[in-house]
Amino acid sequence: MHTAVPKLKKLYHLLMEVASVGHLLSSLISHHFSSASTSQSDRAITGQLDLDKAELNAQIETLQSKLSALEDDNDHLQEKISNLQADRDKLEESYSNLEQSLAGVTQRSVELDHEKLDLHSKLETHGSQLSVLQSQLIEHQETVTNLQEERNKLEEESKKLEESLASLVFQLVNESFSNQMTMKPTSVIFQFQFTCGSSSSLLRDRKEGQ
Repeated sequence: MHTAVPKLKKLYHLLMEVASVGHLLSSLISHHFSSASTSQSDRAITGQLDLDKAELNAQIETLQSKLSALEDDNDHLQEKISNLQADRDKLEESYSNLEQSLAGVTQRSVELDHEKLDLHSKLETHGSQLSVLQSQLIEHQETVTNLQEERNKLEEESKKLEESLASLVFQLVNESFSNQMTMKPTSVIFQFQFTCGSSSSLLRDRKEGQ
């Protein structure tokens, strides 16, 4: 399309030269035959030349009309070229905007990938911490269960010791009353205090040891 304009200009100049040559040739022929003899042969030649001149003029007019049409086409082509150039500028601007948008989307995609990796890493870390805490919770629950079992055992042993102590005290009291006639009161009281103190110390030592 860009090469069509120079070609049209060259054709236009060529046609103008042909037209000027035709006019010059016509003038020369008219001038030559006006000063020549008017013999019959010359008149015949003049008639033929007139016909040739008329045909040449007709061809020149045809070429000029074609040239005018080409000039009109050239104007239309120039207008189309201008419109296409404007459309091209708009397309280039749109393409540039799309490239910028694509660059922004690509950058955001990279940022989102980094954020995704970061969140995945944090999730793995939290998962590991959760597993550790769950293991510790299970251990603590087992420890609590064991302590409760030991506490129950100690309570049972304490109850048994209390029952044994009560039975022993009751037995000692009975024995002391039965032996009042043969033993001194101070001896019975001393034996009772010694027995109760020993039993209480034994019970306390067992509780502290367990």
